[in-house]
Amino acid sequence: MQSSALGHYHAFIDSANCLSVVQRQLSNACEGLAGLSQSVPDLAGAFESFSKDAAHVMAQHNANKQLLAQQATVLELLDAPQLMDTCVRNGIYDEALDLHAFIMRVALLHPDLPLVKLLAAQAQAVSQAMLGQLLQRLRTNIQLPECLRAVGYLRRMASFPEGELRLHFLRCREEWLAQLISELDSSDSYEYVKHLTDVHRLHLFDIVMQYRAIFFDGSSQDSKASAGNTLEGCVLFTWVQHRVSHYIAALQQHLPGIEEGTQLASALEHATYCCSSLSRVGLDFSCLLAPLFQLCALRLFGAKLALAVDAFHQRLDSHKWVVMPAPLLGKAAGAAGAADGSEQQLQGSAGAGAGDDLAPPYTLMEHVPLAVFTNGVLSALNELRHCA
Repeated sequence: MQSSALGHYHAFIDSANCLSVVQRQLSNACEGLAGLSQSVPDLAGAFESFSKDAAHVMAQHNANKQLLAQQATVLELLDAPQLMDTCVRNGIYDEALDLHAFIMRVALLHPDLPLVKLLAAQAQAVSQAMLGQLLQRLRTNIQLPECLRAVGYLRRMASFPEGELRLHFLRCREEWLAQLISELDSSDSYEYVKHLTDVHRLHLFDIVMQYRAIFFDGSSQDSKASAGNTLEGCVLFTWVQHRVSHYIAALQQHLPGIEEGTQLASALEHATYCCSSLSRVGLDFSCLLAPLFQLCALRLFGAKLALAVDAFHQRLDSHKWVVMPAPLLGKAAGAAGAADGSEQQLQGSAGAGAGDDLAPPYTLMEHVPLAVFTNGVLSALNELRHCA
C-alpha cells in the first residue's frame, strides 16, 4: 500500500487541489446565492413594472388598432368643424346647422374626451361667425323671403329668446335704414326732403310688413289686438314712433331751406303720398305734417313780402315824383284800348270783359314804387298759391 501510495501520490495531490477548488467555488456560489436572494425583491418589482408597462402598451396598441379600424369615421369627425366653416362661408346654413347639431350631440355623449371638447369649441366659434353673418344679412336690402330664411336660421341656432330676436331684427333693419339716410346728399334741402320721404315710404313699409309676416302668428286682426297687450307687440310700434319722430325732426330742419313755392308744394305732395302709403299698415302721420308745412308756407310768404317791402322802400327812395302829362296818359289809354280790342278778337267778348276787370290801371305808372310793391305782393301770393 505504501509503495502503491507512493506510486500514485499525484492522485492525492490532484484530489486535494480539486477539493480546495470545490470548496472555494462553493463559497463563491453561496455568496452569489446570498446576493441573488437580496436582488429578488428588486427583480420582482421590475417584473411588476414591466407587466404594467406592457399592459399599457397593449392597451395603446388595441386603441390604435381600433382607431385604425374607425379611421374613416374619425377623419369625418375631425373635418366636421372645417366643413361647417366652409358651409358658413358659402352661405349653406342648413348643412352648417346640421353639422353643429351633430358635434353638440357627440359632445353630450362623450363630455370628458379632450378631442371632443376641442371639436365642440371649434363648432361654437364657427356658430358665432354664422350668427354674425346672419345679422349682417339683416342689415342689407333683402326682401321678405330672405328675411324669413335668416330669422329661421337664427331660431334654429337658439342664440336669442323670441323677444330678443325681435329686438335684434328691428335693430339690424334700423341700422340699414339709417345708413341709407346718411348717404343722402343734404346740400339741397328740396332734393334731400324728397329722397328722405321716398326712403321712408318704400323701406319703412317693407320693414313693418316683414316684421308682421315673420313674428305675428294668426290673422292680422288678432295680431293687432294682441300687439298692444304684449311686450313683443309694443316693440314694433315703439320703433315706428322712433323712426317717424326722426323723419319729422328732419323735416323741421330742412323745410326752412326750401325757398320756392313749387318745391314746397312738391315736398308736401311727396310727404302726403308717403302717409297714404304707410296708412295701409296703420302708420298714417299726416296730422303731424300740416303744422310743419303751414309754418314753412307762412315763413316763405313772409320772406316774399319782406322782399316786396324792401323793393318798395328802395324804389321809393330813388323815385322822382313827376306827374305824367294828360296827352301821354290819353295815348297810353288808347294803346291799352287797342290791345284790349285785339285780345277781344282772339279770346271773345267774355275774355275781354275779364281782362278789363283784372288789368291794372295805367295810372300806376305815375306811382312806380306802388307798382313795384304790388308786383311783389302778387309774386308772394303766387308762391303761396302752389301750396293751397
